[in-house]
Amino acid sequence: MTIQEIISLINANPRPIITYYLVIIAIAIIASILVSRDNYKAPFTYLFSAIVYAVSIPGLMSIILILYGFFFQKINFLQVNLVSYFLPLIVLIAIFVLLNKAVRLKNIPGFGRISGLFIVILISMFIAYVLQKMFFGIIFFGSFQTLIIIFLIILVVIRLAWNKLVK
Repeated sequence: MTIQEIISLINANPRPIITYYLVIIAIAIIASILVSRDNYKAPFTYLFSAIVYAVSIPGLMSIILILYGFFFQKINFLQVNLVSYFLPLIVLIAIFVLLNKAVRLKNIPGFGRISGLFIVILISMFIAYVLQKMFFGIIFFGSFQTLIIIFLIILVVIRLAWNKLVK
């Protein structure tokens, strides 16, 4: 199954996706009413973390789809389905604003990792866009395993550089 087939499946039957987001929003509203910065303790930390991950992963995929469609495929966003492209991003922003009013986002377990993942993916998309627009000739005479090792080394170097930059 390709990503285009998944998007077509979502476009054909958007009700489960909309229900998923409505349930997440309802849980987040109820949790933000019950929790304040003073009584943010153990059961609510796990709940808030689950809510963040439940909206961040689809939101991240939505960001990737939007950026890929805008920069690489040059698609017309007036003709795409809102549920598959923009709803996850809108709910992500709304949930982050809502949860930030109840507690600080940095106090939610796992939020630092998610925000770091967002930034690393955005940097990777920017690098891929720049490399696509440039012409360069590279002849690689190694095997596929050597290419994978070089990729992993570059990934580790970017990760270490990012850790130095953030800290």
